[in-house]
Amino acid sequence: MTNNSAAYELEFKPIILKELCVSCGISQARLAKSANVSRAAVNLALNRGYTPKERPEFCTLVEAEIKSDRRAMQWLHERKLQASDVWKALGKDL
Repeated sequence: MTNNSAAYELEFKPIILKELCVSCGISQARLAKSANVSRAAVNLALNRGYTPKERPEFCTLVEAEIKSDRRAMQWLHERKLQASDVWKALGKDL
């Protein structure tokens, strides 16, 4: 992540992806590897809804990783959600 200090100033607003990761045992490191970004970038996404501008494919790559995880897809199905819904605000702290 290059010079994105402004991202740390974004409001703390966890997204659905954070709860999915916690519930399904998906690590930030795993998502970072799948999207070819730093773990810090994934942390910003989970907690502040930030998506790296230098990686326009970030969301697509993370969604692909989620879709490849059977447990994650079951979690989404039980909540009547799609992989693309993981970017929405969670509405609570975790």
